[in-house]
Amino acid sequence: MLGAYLMLLGVSLIWSTNFIIGKALAASVPPFTIMACRALLASIILGGWLLSRRRKLPPAGSFVQFLILGLTGVFLFNSLIYTSLRYTSAVNATIINAFCPIVTIFMGVLMLSEKVSMQQYLGALISLAGIFLIASHGSWANIVNLSFNNGDLIVLADTVIWAFFSVYGKKVMQTTGPMETVAYSTLAALPFCLIAAALELRDYNFAALTWPVVSGMLYLGLFASVIALIWWYTGIHRLGVAVAAIFYNLIPVFAMVIAALFLREEIHYYQLIGCFFVLIGIVLSSQNKKEQLPERVDGAGAKS
Repeated sequence: MLGAYLMLLGVSLIWSTNFIIGKALAASVPPFTIMACRALLASIILGGWLLSRRRKLPPAGSFVQFLILGLTGVFLFNSLIYTSLRYTSAVNATIINAFCPIVTIFMGVLMLSEKVSMQQYLGALISLAGIFLIASHGSWANIVNLSFNNGDLIVLADTVIWAFFSVYGKKVMQTTGPMETVAYSTLAALPFCLIAAALELRDYNFAALTWPVVSGMLYLGLFASVIALIWWYTGIHRLGVAVAAIFYNLIPVFAMVIAALFLREEIHYYQLIGCFFVLIGIVLSSQNKKEQLPERVDGAGAKS
């Protein structure tokens, strides 16, 4: 059980760097191309794993499920994130993204009839308050004076897509392990990713593909698209949607710490208070939650 919590912490750390690197890449690489490069590298890694393990193909009826996961979590979510980063501010994106755990929790109740305690709802709201405090720089006026644009609508749509991807993935994992679920859904999405990128690259200046840009996409492909996704689904698989979802709000917290360590940005009092709220919310949401161990073999071949 501790391992699942550590995985979710790792997911938040990796995806915090995803937003930072993605924002930098969006200036020189089109959004569908970034997404296609991530999917291609992930498909090579995960496809190689499937071949090396000589995994049996899932039932034919599962193809539609993997296609739905691939189109939502791999194709749409990633491409929309990189598109939105071209039009919206980091503050707006952070605040809107903070609603993702609550949307995910409600979707888990609707789609899976997952039981969520009032303590977990309270934890989600406290965590949300912490994100608002960090994003608003501790000023209510900054929240009141926020203006929204089309990029914000894209981020909002993305929160719903991600919530669906997370919850529907748990349903799929009733018959398939986390690693296999990520592998098959990524492979199912790959053709759509490559077609979209090919259309996008017709007028692209390939001189923009410098080594730092390529390195950034390789990092996203390995860590954000393979390792983090497997850990995310493992956390959902073992702890449930409500517990895993609340860890999503650690992303801006880790981003703040990374900025302080590597960019020498100053940490302010409101950020520390906001981080405290986020952590309190996670502790409340995680308490008294029994480990969920399904009776099946996971993607690594060992019992979950």
